Amino acid sequence: MIDPLIDDVDQGLTCADIHALFDELRRELVPLVDAICNQPPADDRCLHGEFAQRSQLEFGLKVATDFGYDLALV
Repeated sequence: MIDPLIDDVDQGLTCADIHALFDELRRELVPLVDAICNQPPADDRCLHGEFAQRSQLEFGLKVATDFGYDLALV
C-alpha cells in the first residue's frame, strides 16, 4: 500500500517505513538523551564574574582573527 502524501515527496515510502525509521532512532536516541540529562551540571563558574570591557573586546577580536575573520573587511 502506498501512502499518497508521503509518496508525493518520497516515491514508494510508506507510513510503515517512517514508523520503522523512528522506532530505530528512538531506541538509539532515548538512552543517549537520558545519559546526557543524568550528568552533573557543568562547572560554569568562569562565566559568572566581572570582566573588564576592554579585555573582553581584545579577547573577542583575537578569537575572531584566530578563526580567520579579516577585520579589515569591517
